[in-house]
Amino acid sequence: MRVRIIRWCLVLLGGVLIGAGLELHGFVAIVRHMVDEVDNTFFLFRAVGRATSFLLGGDQRMALAIKEVPPEVVTECARSGYVLMIVGALLALTAPLLRSNVAARGRS
Repeated sequence: MRVRIIRWCLVLLGGVLIGAGLELHGFVAIVRHMVDEVDNTFFLFRAVGRATSFLLGGDQRMALAIKEVPPEVVTECARSGYVLMIVGALLALTAPLLRSNVAARGRS
């Protein structure tokens, strides 16, 4: 009975880790899209936007702020997402393979 609970918990933890990795990849995709949009904006508009950031909407302010994030940080976040998904997949796929030795102990 304990092994079933442990299996269930490990599969649940694996699913949570896979979901967290996918969510992190979604955030990285949004950041890359925002950086591309800011890069495609005319430099004068970017300068005016930084000077008058209090007049901009939340999306424009966030895009200008995200543009200042170093690309290495975005790359590390993508790698972290891959690691989360790999570890989650390993947990979710190998947890059902845990063997129960309870029946064998009872026979001895």
